[in-house]
Amino acid sequence: MSAITTKFITDHQFTNEMSIEELSQYAPEMRDLLGDNREKRRQARNRLQKGYKFSKGQAFALIPDQRIERYISQVPFLEELGLEAEVNISLVSENAPEGETIREMAQRIVRDNLSERNVKAISITLAETASDPIVASSRLSRLRRELRTLNAPEKIISATKIPEITRASNKIQQERTEQRKNEGLHYPDHFSLESVKERLDLYVVSNTPDKQALADVMIMLCIRPAEIKNLRIANGGVTGYAKNRGQQDVPRVFRSLEKNEERARELLTWIQEAVSSGQLRDPGKPGSTYLSSFLKKDEYIPKPYEPLLPSSLRKLGAVFASVVHGPKNPSKANTYATDQKYSSDISNEQEVIRRTEKLAQSLGLDEQNTRAYKALSGQIWALEKKLEDYHIKYVKLKRKVNLLEDELEDGLDDLGECVDRGAVVDLIHEIVPSLISKKGPKGDVHKNSYYSSESSEDSDSVEVREKKAIPHALAPLAKQRRRARPRKVK
Repeated sequence: MSAITTKFITDHQFTNEMSIEELSQYAPEMRDLLGDNREKRRQARNRLQKGYKFSKGQAFALIPDQRIERYISQVPFLEELGLEAEVNISLVSENAPEGETIREMAQRIVRDNLSERNVKAISITLAETASDPIVASSRLSRLRRELRTLNAPEKIISATKIPEITRASNKIQQERTEQRKNEGLHYPDHFSLESVKERLDLYVVSNTPDKQALADVMIMLCIRPAEIKNLRIANGGVTGYAKNRGQQDVPRVFRSLEKNEERARELLTWIQEAVSSGQLRDPGKPGSTYLSSFLKKDEYIPKPYEPLLPSSLRKLGAVFASVVHGPKNPSKANTYATDQKYSSDISNEQEVIRRTEKLAQSLGLDEQNTRAYKALSGQIWALEKKLEDYHIKYVKLKRKVNLLEDELEDGLDDLGECVDRGAVVDLIHEIVPSLISKKGPKGDVHKNSYYSSESSEDSDSVEVREKKAIPHALAPLAKQRRRARPRKVK
């Protein structure tokens, strides 16, 4: 690179007294000589600064950062947002040196105790060198997160906010979300539900995992690349989601393509240990192409399918999870990708059918099966509604029965305490003979009775037999009381 730089400087007779504006006019020609290789451009700049005593601004003017070139192409976009679009190469170079990560930038801000004005300039530089508002917003969010980690003052963190960028990013993301709602998710056979499930069942955690295992586990848990390192599964709950950063990490309900919680935790730990040890790269690292390059392979994504993105794995896992777990309400199938728990507010049959049709299209069903699926989902919804109504009635009746049983048991206990058995027996002794004597004239004498008016001996024997018969007369009453008492459930 030194030879190319030396020849270029000599041929054009450049000196370190030239202005930045003059040097920047030769930047395209220098770019053609050096190409897009970052290391070659860095060495050429070093040659200019050390060999020809160029300043840092002059070196970057002649050999600009690749991000600066991208920024120049984004000038119309910045003008639409109402931001300054003047290309100041030296300012960009000073605020965001080539090769400096956002974490290193945050550390420099805190270490050098930069002012709000300087932090604002750095934030604008990050936005200027981004390819679109979404990338710009993501960079600024990452910078704020790193500053909070370093306990930077709140005024410094607030200086990184650019409302125009945030609004533009939200608008684009909303438009893309609406577009995705109307599109199905297409995937090759290699990533079908059966293929992924089969591979998950065959993985041996004593072996070294590969990129395929990483992708399958992400589908299994329906997670983002940034969540693979911090996710935790325990006691039927899952923590460590990226959306919970800076908030209370409340466990979400465990729902996975692998229903066995122990097996799912084993596979997740297997991948996490491989990432920590360096056997696998961290797919959640900003700017990482580790997983996306794997998903673009023709052997996995044959024509005419579009290459899957790492974010597509989470959406794919959402569809598969809804199929495996079979939610009672089909309208809730699409909520798995949002927060791994049911959260739909749908309450009418038409909305259920509409959502089910989209799910059927996502699963690749043909038109006839889609219509059948819609009809069945409508019937299921109606039956579930009836079942819910019946269940409510059953609960109410069950409560009434329990109250009546309690009242009856209390009444029987009170009756047993208040009634004197001896008094009851004496009363029966008085009533039974009078009843029998009344039936005597008609000749309707009870067959089991041995009463007779002709003999006193017979009368005495009748009295004795009558007393013996009293317990039998009380037997039906005792049976009624036993039947009325509720059985105790152990």
